[in-house]
Amino acid sequence: PGAYGKEFAGDLYEGKRTLIIAHLLAGAEASHAAEVSRLLAGPRSSRSPAAVTRLLALIEHYGSLEYAQRLAEERATAGLSALHSVLSRLPDGAAAGRLSSILDSVADRVS
Repeated sequence: PGAYGKEFAGDLYEGKRTLIIAHLLAGAEASHAAEVSRLLAGPRSSRSPAAVTRLLALIEHYGSLEYAQRLAEERATAGLSALHSVLSRLPDGAAAGRLSSILDSVADRVS
């Protein structure tokens, strides 16, 4: 389990189609895309640690994790900006400021 009690690479073991996998499949050369599809096919029991290690290597090679992290950060920034805009118009500026600080803190811990 990782820092959040989740299994390391659990989504890969489960064969889930995530943003990371979508980016990988979209950007990989045909032979690698076919390999990814093959490695993710079938039930969880068919995926070995070696298969997951290979998937992780391809994810790193194509920058798919960095892409997903960058997109998440961009969306978090845009979301926080929109929330700050709304909060700035509330009548209780002190409460809005505290809520804004809490939101910033949560966003910083997650990213």
